[in-house]
Amino acid sequence: MAVLLELKLDIRNIHVRLDQHDKRFREADVRFERVENILITLQDGQDILVAQVNDLRQRVSHIDYRTEEMIETLNAVATAVDADAITIINHEQRLERIESTIAA
Repeated sequence: MAVLLELKLDIRNIHVRLDQHDKRFREADVRFERVENILITLQDGQDILVAQVNDLRQRVSHIDYRTEEMIETLNAVATAVDADAITIINHEQRLERIESTIAA
């Protein structure tokens, strides 16, 4: 009989406890939605960053290619300038010899 009385008391208050559980589940659902929205925002941000990194990679690759072209051009120009400088030095030496021959 005492067991039945306790059971009746437990059953009477069960709706209060179930309401409390429902409230907690609703609060948990709200938190899960917030977390889901945060994760979606983070994923969107990550997608943007990946696109930007890929764009930067393309730009760096293009800059590397252009830099190699410029190095090749500068090396060719430097070689030509060196050749011209040697020619000028040779001409100056010839002129000095001619001038010293004329002066003597």
